[in-house]
Amino acid sequence: MKIAVVHLRHKMLTRKYNPEKTLNILTEARRRGASLAVVSPLLSIEDILENYPRSRIKSVLKSYSTRLPGSAVKPVIESAIFNGLIVITPGLLERAGPKLFSSSIMIRPTGVVSSKDRYRRITITKMEAEVGISAGKEITVFNIGEIRIGILMDEDILIPEIARYLSENRVDTLIYCVKKRSLSEPSKIRRLASSRALENNVPIIVAGGMVERHGELLYTVPSLLVNEKGEVVGEAFEDEDIILIPLTLKRNTTSTTTRQFSPESYKIFSKICKDLSKMYKGRTELQ
Repeated sequence: MKIAVVHLRHKMLTRKYNPEKTLNILTEARRRGASLAVVSPLLSIEDILENYPRSRIKSVLKSYSTRLPGSAVKPVIESAIFNGLIVITPGLLERAGPKLFSSSIMIRPTGVVSSKDRYRRITITKMEAEVGISAGKEITVFNIGEIRIGILMDEDILIPEIARYLSENRVDTLIYCVKKRSLSEPSKIRRLASSRALENNVPIIVAGGMVERHGELLYTVPSLLVNEKGEVVGEAFEDEDIILIPLTLKRNTTSTTTRQFSPESYKIFSKICKDLSKMYKGRTELQ
């Protein structure tokens, strides 16, 4: 399988421009032989929080939200069908009943988006929670035939346990989708992606992008390919680009943890995880 990471320059807080801009570039990705494309995140919740007064935030978030799949991704769905392409589309503000989620979806070449092809971000910041963004409940693996892809978004990269869980579930690669000014420092993104790749012996694809407002470039998050050794082997930064990545199945059926450490150590790791769970529960009860 050949994956295309589409590194684009988007306009801040636009409903139609960003999805429509992906049309031609997805056609080019398909022409270059890609069967799966990962596009730059379409919307940053952080941009809304930074550019509207607190009294208006909830109403603005509601106006930018959409049911999935819906009008916000219609151009991308049409392009996926036209090109016979699988498209992972992050940076969506999903409305599900009274709740809002920061979501990523995988669109099949038929245009279908099933419930199994959706990830709702787990690591919601306190500020996001205060304005009505809900945390997802499940870590998601996207299955494409025998290929297994783990999805991370924004602050997920700061929680090593999420990447480890995905690695233990035999993913062939991690795809990290990020568009936040607070996470845009290139050296920071490189270090975080390299650490998660090295810890789990799994390659990481970072889908970033550029954000402009009134024609002025505000910030850039690099798009990267990091191999399982933690080495950056492909990068797009200040220019729009398509990074093509060949992906093969992981032939190792033994998980990274059990391969590296003794059974006794693994028992201790299990106890540490249980203790962490108790600590997290305690913090929840205090709030």
